[in-house]
Parts: sequence; structure tokens; C-alpha cells
Amino acid sequence: MNKIVLITGMAGSGKSTVGRLVAEHFSKSMHIQVDQLREMMVKGIDVPNAEGFTEGTYQQFQWARSTTIYMAQLYASQGVDVVIDDVCVPPNFAEQYGVPGFTISQSACSHRTDEKASWTMGSYLS
Repeated sequence: MNKIVLITGMAGSGKSTVGRLVAEHFSKSMHIQVDQLREMMVKGIDVPNAEGFTEGTYQQFQWARSTTIYMAQLYASQGVDVVIDDVCVPPNFAEQYGVPGFTISQSACSHRTDEKASWTMGSYLS
């Protein structure tokens, strides 16, 4: 199993830039931007607004993250190192990545707005 690296941070903190640079250091790698997966919804996308998250927003974040985990594990099992970048919202961010075989460090879930992108290694349990 190859590496799965998760880079988190608030919007505009440099996650995508850092993610791409990290991915370039591996001999065979993939960079998944979770925002791009969420934005693939053509109709019915539910984005956070000034009032926060709706049930639909939570659901769409979960769909994108579930897809990301599946893709990352599939590619990593075939010899590809995977770098994921994702915002660390909503508050249940860590729970949305809490699937069997994939764990993240709680330190990846900082909600400080002045913080730049942080990263943690996803572990793949056999």
C-alpha cells in the first residue's frame, strides 16, 4: 500500500498549491482536490452560506469525501501515492473521513482562520 497524504486548511490557505508540490515529490502520484469533486454536481449543489451548513451541504461534503477515500485507497493499492486536499469544515470533518481502514490525526482539524494548510498522513490499516 502506498502513501495517502491528507492536506487540510481553510479556504484560500494554499492546500491545492501545497498538495500539487507534495505530489510532485513522489515517483507515481495523484492529487485529489475534494472541492472539485463537490463542484461536479451540475444541478442541486448545496453550498455553505452565511447561515452555515444545511443537511444537503453536509450530505454533499460526505459524498465527495467518500468518493475521495475510495479513489485514494484504490490508487494506493495499485502503487500510486495519493495526495488529498480538503477544507476542514464542517465541524464533523474528521468523522466524515472516519471509515474502516482510513484514519486521520485530529490535529488535521484545526478551525483557526489564520492557519495555513496543514498535512497529515492517512493510515491504511490491513
